[in-house]
Amino acid sequence: MKKQSILFTLITGLLYLSLTSYHDGPAAHIGENRTGSQGTSISCSSGIGCHSSGSLGSPSVTISVDSSGIPVTHYVPNGVYNIHINASFTGALGFGFQFSAVSGTGTSEVQAGTFSSLPLHVHSTVWTGSSALNIIEHSLPDSTAGAFTKSFVWTAPSTSVGTVNLYCTVNAVDLNALPSNDNSANVVLALPVLVCPTPAITTQPTAQSACMGTAASFTVATSSTGVSYQWYFGSPAMAISGATAATYNIPSVTTVNAGNYYVVLTSACGSTTSNTVTLTVNTLPVPVINQSGFNLTTTASFSAYQWIKNGANIAGAAANNYTVTTNGVYNVRVTDSHNCQDTAATNIVITNAAVPNVNTENKAVVVYPNPAKTLLNIKADQRVNAEIKDLTGRVVLSQKQAAVMDISHLSAGLYFISITDLHNNLLAVEKLVKE
Repeated sequence: MKKQSILFTLITGLLYLSLTSYHDGPAAHIGENRTGSQGTSISCSSGIGCHSSGSLGSPSVTISVDSSGIPVTHYVPNGVYNIHINASFTGALGFGFQFSAVSGTGTSEVQAGTFSSLPLHVHSTVWTGSSALNIIEHSLPDSTAGAFTKSFVWTAPSTSVGTVNLYCTVNAVDLNALPSNDNSANVVLALPVLVCPTPAITTQPTAQSACMGTAASFTVATSSTGVSYQWYFGSPAMAISGATAATYNIPSVTTVNAGNYYVVLTSACGSTTSNTVTLTVNTLPVPVINQSGFNLTTTASFSAYQWIKNGANIAGAAANNYTVTTNGVYNVRVTDSHNCQDTAATNIVITNAAVPNVNTENKAVVVYPNPAKTLLNIKADQRVNAEIKDLTGRVVLSQKQAAVMDISHLSAGLYFISITDLHNNLLAVEKLVKE
């Protein structure tokens, strides 16, 4: 396993032989594999012009592997690891080595992974055997007495090749430029592939329904560690830029956000794809206010209503109609069956609600007595309906075909009474004082 350096002059050659840990030198055995892989001989006896077994005995050799300083006993495909070779022998004045990493068995062993970050005076050469293995070996001897350490980087195969065997042979020599009293030892470290499950999804994302302009989000949960995320949208699905967390948020949805979503979880062990779920984007309701005098109405097909005066909710005004009692700017907020809300596009401005009676000139409807304590009479030339509201617009009493109304249960104060015909046409709105 020794390789002879080029002798430029006899003097330099003699100097080299006096310092090396080899007999014939490294160049004499270029392409030889003495690591023990592929069934090759691990002997470095004088019979092959290398080192003889002498009084030094066999050195102690170990191989250790770590990842960022953490010892490992298995490898992950495409993982990057530090290989450390350590040898020791009392009385040795120098050391040399060869190293290979293979998968398979016997003469079927093949190269496993790649090497980098080789230390000074260490190089990689190709064995000319059938598998063309890369052999890591010394270019010059390590003249440290008694102990020997070499470290470099090994990148595991990109896919699982089963167990990888790390072979190493180390020479312990006395640096006397003769093969006698030198010796070698071999070690093999088996590094199984880590049985590495793909990320496990414990909570799948769920379908979402959102109103235009509101937020929507999807979330996935995993019990695995070292996981990265990438969310996808559309058909065909495209990766969403920046959507690389367990939760994907859309602050304000529009119709372009409607569609299918899924997330891919990736770790060193592989990838797992979540269920595909749908985001439904619901358009907002469109209320329209109709005004008839002081009576405001909107479509009766919505789920809920809230009338608004000067930007503030009117307490109790939660029907599809509202009778104005004071001046102001009015609107209505409606909620549809998808729980989406919106207000009317146009405000209603009331400026003349302070008049005593809306129907002052309408003698066809008479409400008396006013003020009243218990009974209120309504005289009209046709059958009418009546509705009494307090100053907040809340309906406190309503009566179909009203002629006499019992108001004894009402608290004393100011009210408004609205009179409509049987077709809901407004005939009059009057102030009512309850004593």
